[in-house]
This record gives sequence, structure tokens and C-alpha cells, in this order.
Amino acid sequence: MEIVLDFRDGRVYSGSHWTDGCPHSFMCLFSAVKLAKGKKPEDILDLDYKAIVKSVGDLPEDHLHCATLAIQTLHRAVDDYMSD
Repeated sequence: MEIVLDFRDGRVYSGSHWTDGCPHSFMCLFSAVKLAKGKKPEDILDLDYKAIVKSVGDLPEDHLHCATLAIQTLHRAVDDYMSD
């Protein structure tokens, strides 16, 4: 999983994502980027996998790990931005 975030004026302006995983992984990454848009880095770091599960809607229990991986990937993207 990969997420690239574009920040403008300290907030996420846009983002892109990539995964070679299942459709549930794709939807979780899509939701992670959608949830990040317009937010400051510290607000994004407050998000957890439950926010992604809620955003996706009907995520089967055996795919909850997709939401966990997506939020970890989102947090790493924010960490990369903050370390520059």
C-alpha cells in the first residue's frame, strides 16, 4: 500500500493511493485519502482504523486488517510530510 499526500497551507489538498491488494484494500485506501482531505497533519494522526471501517461501510470482519493497513499507511505518509 502507498499513499501520497499533497499539502497546501498546512492541510491535505489532494492525495493518491496504490495497492496490489484486494478490492477491500483499495476501498480502505480510497477512504483513508478521502478522510485526510482538508485536514491538518495532527488531525489525521488522530484517525484510527475505525474511521476507515465507518467510511467504507460494509467491511467484512475478515478484512478489518485492510483498514488497519490503510490507516498505518496514511499515518506514515503524514510522518513523511512532517519529517521534511
